[in-house]
Amino acid sequence: MCSDLLILGSAPCLGEDLARIPAHGRYDVMAIGLDAVDRCALPLKYVATNHLEDIKPIRRRRAAFGGNQDYRLISYKPGPGVDIVQPLGPVSGSSAILGAIAGLTLGYEKIVLCGCPLTGNAPEGNPYEAFRPGWEAEAGRVKGRVFSMSGWTREFLGGPEEITVGAVWDGSEYYGPDYVNRLYASVARNTTAPFDFVLYAGPWVHDRLAALDPRIRVVHIGLPYWWSAMYFWRPEPPGVNTKDVLYLDLDQVITGDLDPILRFPSDHAYMKDYPADACPPGREAHACASTALIRNGAGALVWEEYVKAGMPQWNPLEAKPGRPMPMAVQTVLNEPQYGARFDTFPEDWVVSYRIWAKRKGIGGTKIVAFHGRPKPHEVGDAWVKEHWR
Repeated sequence: MCSDLLILGSAPCLGEDLARIPAHGRYDVMAIGLDAVDRCALPLKYVATNHLEDIKPIRRRRAAFGGNQDYRLISYKPGPGVDIVQPLGPVSGSSAILGAIAGLTLGYEKIVLCGCPLTGNAPEGNPYEAFRPGWEAEAGRVKGRVFSMSGWTREFLGGPEEITVGAVWDGSEYYGPDYVNRLYASVARNTTAPFDFVLYAGPWVHDRLAALDPRIRVVHIGLPYWWSAMYFWRPEPPGVNTKDVLYLDLDQVITGDLDPILRFPSDHAYMKDYPADACPPGREAHACASTALIRNGAGALVWEEYVKAGMPQWNPLEAKPGRPMPMAVQTVLNEPQYGARFDTFPEDWVVSYRIWAKRKGIGGTKIVAFHGRPKPHEVGDAWVKEHWR
């Protein structure tokens, strides 16, 4: 049996919720009630309903949809066609809580609700808010094992993501949408952790967003170049629903397992700016912000100094003396007057293409950063073609 269970409701947000489920995850699937059995082509292992009179219509509707018929039917009491009886308490939480409690009884370690926000009205016209006390009555049983992708249930149960992976794209021609999609796909291939992928969009995205993978959540910040990324250093970054953020520049190639980075024991950690064998004197402890792990708002100092500097938005391709925060995030991290406190990853985890990978190869690296030129699409190395896709 898979360790995770997806429960599918019939709310309009179902498609959006499913689009944000990590593609690398393995789930069994349960549909909730008559209106959910023809909303998704995923094979159903279970269907749960509090309405015994819907059992035959559920089967007919599922057949008309072309879906599988070998699911097991769950209800709160015995009846014709019921395979699993899951008793419930006196307070109703809708068929969704029937499915969730049944999933726990069946031994699933983690259950994720999609399309079950408990907002708005049920098809019969009664408000879904009336079912919330049923969830509150079962809080001790469901919290920590049942999660939700949207609505009131997400507020009550929390989301399943362990971390948000953040990137920024201004929409200009400098990086195409393929850079965003490849970064997302590379993260998905190289971690077992449930994650949200949030892209802060700049002023030139226009209709280019249609080319992005639908599982990428786009938040419009609107600053030019890579300045929208500064918002990831806010104590509560817009559109981020986790306490942990891994920020990644677009011009990086994921070459290995990201789990050690995502679970690195620090609230504030960065790529090491230089490896020991190529480090200018005095920069041994310097950080590079191409890869940044920020937990619990630990990057707030960077945001505060950015605001104090007037939130600059200078063009990074134009070298001009006297501009504020001349190295952006790295100014605050590496200039001693700011007193920033942070850790750095082991130097062979996140490396520079020019300083490390071009000389040594990728070995056991996890991320290769392409500062300046060349960019990944300009390099013919076999390992770039293998990993940058």
